Amino acid sequence: MVYPDKATLRQEMIRARLSFSKSQHLLADQKITEHLCAFFGKSSFKKIALYMPVKGEVDTKPTISYLQAQGLTVLLPLVHQKERMLSFHQYECEADLKKGAYGILEPDEMAPEVLPDCVITPGLAFAKRGGRLGYGGGYYDRTLSKVKMKKDIKIIGLCYDFQCLEYLELQPHDVLCDMVVTEQNIYEVI
Repeated sequence: MVYPDKATLRQEMIRARLSFSKSQHLLADQKITEHLCAFFGKSSFKKIALYMPVKGEVDTKPTISYLQAQGLTVLLPLVHQKERMLSFHQYECEADLKKGAYGILEPDEMAPEVLPDCVITPGLAFAKRGGRLGYGGGYYDRTLSKVKMKKDIKIIGLCYDFQCLEYLELQPHDVLCDMVVTEQNIYEVI
């Protein structure tokens, strides 16, 4: 399907994601969690940034539990609206989170800020070659661009298979994912 613009594509992906039944979400989330756990079971990453899901996004909580059980450092983003940036802070338990910008659960700004080795990012659509369409604020693109100047990181996009497209129109400032994981496939970007 061809979309005339990013706004239309965003609306369609939100609509489609929210139309998933609870059982469809659970089954797809379980398969995505299995893919991620298998990947992190073999990787050398020690500090992994994830997100707390909203609006029908892939549920990262089981992956977070797995990573913590492996003794790895889990980080969550804190939104800085004025700067339109994110910072990544150490996460211990959901009880420590508070609703922040856009109603997303976030760590307290007093939690230690840590530079991640790997970032798992949400999105509304992804291209199999690593392109990512977010909500339009540019928070992840600005932040990941800045982090990549400081260290080499792996960026993993998470979505349901219907959100993974052959092509996405990209802008010069868009930061590509190194991998896109769905319930059906793992797309390694070369």
